[in-house]
Amino acid sequence: MKNGRSERLRGTIRFDSFELDTRTRELRKHDIRIRLQDKSFQFLVALLERPGEVVSREELQRRLWPDDIVVDFESGLNTAAKRLRGALSDSADQPRYVETVARAGYRFIAPLAESPDTKPVAVATTQDKASPRFHPLRVAAFVAVIASASAILWFVTRRHATIDERFTQITFERGQVSAARFAPDGRSVLYTATWGGKPRTLFLTDTISPESRSLGFPESNLASVSRRGELALLTPQGVAPIMGSVLSRVPMNGGAPVLVDHNIMSADWSSDGSTLALVRAVEGVNQLEFPAGHVLYRTSGQLGSVRLSPQDDAIAFFEYPLRHDDAGRLVLVDTKANHRTLTDLWTNASGVAWHPATGEIWFTASRESDARSLFAVTRAGKVRLIGKLPGSVALRDIAREGRLLVSRDNRRLEMAALLPGESQERDVSWLDWSRVVDLSLDGRVILFDESGTAAGGKYITYLYRADDHAVVRLGDGLAMAFSPDAKAALLLQSDDRTRLRILPIAGGEPRQLAPCGLEFQWAKFFPDSKSLLALASKPGDRLRLYRVPLSSDGKPVAISPPTATRNVAIAPDGAHVAVLNSNGKLMIYPTDKLEAPRELPAQDPLAPILWSASDVLYVQRQRTFSEIPALVSRLNPITGVLKPWREVMPRDAVGINAITRILIAQDQKSYVYSSRRAFSDLFTVDGWR
Repeated sequence: MKNGRSERLRGTIRFDSFELDTRTRELRKHDIRIRLQDKSFQFLVALLERPGEVVSREELQRRLWPDDIVVDFESGLNTAAKRLRGALSDSADQPRYVETVARAGYRFIAPLAESPDTKPVAVATTQDKASPRFHPLRVAAFVAVIASASAILWFVTRRHATIDERFTQITFERGQVSAARFAPDGRSVLYTATWGGKPRTLFLTDTISPESRSLGFPESNLASVSRRGELALLTPQGVAPIMGSVLSRVPMNGGAPVLVDHNIMSADWSSDGSTLALVRAVEGVNQLEFPAGHVLYRTSGQLGSVRLSPQDDAIAFFEYPLRHDDAGRLVLVDTKANHRTLTDLWTNASGVAWHPATGEIWFTASRESDARSLFAVTRAGKVRLIGKLPGSVALRDIAREGRLLVSRDNRRLEMAALLPGESQERDVSWLDWSRVVDLSLDGRVILFDESGTAAGGKYITYLYRADDHAVVRLGDGLAMAFSPDAKAALLLQSDDRTRLRILPIAGGEPRQLAPCGLEFQWAKFFPDSKSLLALASKPGDRLRLYRVPLSSDGKPVAISPPTATRNVAIAPDGAHVAVLNSNGKLMIYPTDKLEAPRELPAQDPLAPILWSASDVLYVQRQRTFSEIPALVSRLNPITGVLKPWREVMPRDAVGINAITRILIAQDQKSYVYSSRRAFSDLFTVDGWR
C-alpha cells in the first residue's frame, strides 16, 4: 500500500478446514492440495492480511497488477474473485469466506484460526516511523470488537446454514447419469453419463463452470474415487446384472486402466485409498468381500450402493431380495462379519454415503407412492428424514465438509410391440413402469406388471389385448407367466416370495399353490402345464433352476448347478431349457437329468428369447447390457449357425439405456419388448443437515 499500514503474513494461515502456506503458495484442504492461480493467491493473501475489513477494488488492482501492466482491471479482478471462490467452494450470493461489498470491494468474513506458524510482519510507511506509539487499551478494545463481531458472524452463518438450502445444478445435457462422486478436492465432480444416445462416458466437471470435460473410458461406470485420486471403474462383461463387471483402477489424472478383478457388482475404496470393498457375483449369490477374498455377507438376492465407513470398520449397503427390483433394505456389516439390518424394506432404494460430521449413514429411498427422498440412519437404526425434492432423488456422494452430490432422476420402463397384422411398432405402455413378462403363443395378449410411482410402490399385474387395445387389471402381485393356453396367469406374492397363485383370466377361483420350501425369483409353465420352471433358492442357499411339480405330492427338483440367469427359453416338448447363465454361457439343461448339460459355443453372450416349434433358438446378443439397438438372431442349437433376424429399438431412443426383455410370438410375426428410459440432472446441495 502507498499509504497506511498493511500486515504482510508469512507462514501458514488457517481458516475453517483450509490451510494457506504463503511460502510455498499452496492452498490445502484436509491435506489435499487445491490448485490456486497466481492472481487468486494474491487476492486471497490481500484479504487475509486484513480479515473483516473491506479491501477496495483499487487496492486490489494495485496489488495484483504493477503500474506498467496494461490490463482490463475490472474483468481481471472479477475473474480472480470467481476463481478464488471456486477454489474455496464459496458462493457470491451466500458467501462463507469472501464477501462482495457493493461499490466498495471485498471482505474476508471467516474467522482465522490461531497458528504459531503465522508471523505477521509490519510493513510501515514514513508516517508509521514518525508515530511508533503503542496503545494497549485501543488494541484491546479493537480485539474485543473483532471477537464479538466474529462470534455474531459465526452464529448467524451457522444458524443460516441450518435453515438455508442451496442447490447448484452441474449437468445440463439430455440423458442419464449412472454414477457420480466428488473428486478428492471436494469441489470437482466425476461422473459417468449417457448423453444424447451416445455411449456411456466418464466426465469431469465442477461447481463453477457449466462445462463437462470427457475423460473417455466408454461403456465403463464409475464405482468409487479414492482419497489418492484413483478411480475404480466397472466395465460390463455383457450380462452385468447377473455376472457383474470387470473392475479396473486408473489414476484420475490419466493413464491406462489396470485390471483388478472380474464379476464385480459394486466397489468402494477404503479411507486411505489402498483397499477395495467388493460385491462379487458368484454362482447363485452376491457376496460382500473386504478385503478381496474375505467374505463378510452373502445373499441369493443382489447387493448394491456399497460404502465403507470413514474408519473402515463397517460397510453399509442395500440388499435387494428380487434381483430385477429396486425394493431393498439397508444393512450394516462390520469387519468381523457381524451384520445388522438397519431399515425394513423400502419400495425404491438407491444411493448410500456416510456423513463425515454426524457419523450417520445417509441414503435415498421411498415408500409406496412417494418420490425417492433423502434420509439418515444411525448405526443403532434410528431413521430421520433429511429433505425432499420434486421428483426422485438419488444420493451420489457427500464431501468432507458436508456438501451433497445428488441426482434428480426421471425414469420410465416402457413397452412397445409389433402386434399381429400391423406393420409398425406401437407404444403399448400403461403407467410409468410397464414390465413385459409374457406373450401369448399367437402374440395377441401381453402379460405385464406395474410397480412404479403410479402403482403406489406395489406390483399390479395387467393384460394388454391386441384385438381391442384394452388393458385389463388382473390383480396384485408380480406377473410371472401365462399358462400355455393363455387362460390363466401365474403371479408371485410381492411380500412373500414363497407364495405363487394361478389366476384364471376369464373368471373363476384363483388357485393358491402350497409353499414348497423355495423362495422364487421367477417361474413359468412347462408346455404340459403340469410343472413350473423356476429360478429359486432354499432359504440361505444359492439360486438354482428347479422343476416344480404343480401336484400337491410333488417336490421341487434342481436341474442346474448354482447359477443366476439372464434369459430362459423352454423347448416345445419341455425336455430341455436354454439359459444364459451367470458365467455368460448359453447352456442347454435337460429337465429329467438323463443326459449331461451342454454349452452352445458363441463369440458373444447370447440370451435366449424363444425356442420355436421348428427347433430354432431366437437369441439376443449381450455384448453389453445396454447395447442399443438390440440385435436378435436365429441360432440352430444343433449346428451352432447364427443368422441375424431383427434389430430392436424404440423410434425415440434418447434416454434409452437398456432393452430389458424381448418376447416373440411362436409364428415370429409379432413381438413385444420393454425398454428403460432415464433422464438425470446432477446437483450439489449445501445446507441439508
